[in-house]
Amino acid sequence: MSPQLLKEAATAAHNITRKVDLARFTARSIRVRACVLLHSQGATAELIKLRLRWRSDAFMLYLRNIIALAEHHRDVLRNT
Repeated sequence: MSPQLLKEAATAAHNITRKVDLARFTARSIRVRACVLLHSQGATAELIKLRLRWRSDAFMLYLRNIIALAEHHRDVLRNT
């Protein structure tokens, strides 16, 4: 996906027009978001690597501590 197409989509979908904000939309940002979503839904590292074509475990650097993951971690800790 081209960077320009991403910026146009961001403008159309979210009315983002400032250049500094549009610069945040990259092909990597889509891949990182997909990684976070898969992880938050319980996908294994192997599945994330397969689906998003990662050759290493580098994707783990992009995992975010979102509310859904924090709640899942809390529940796991409660049950141990």
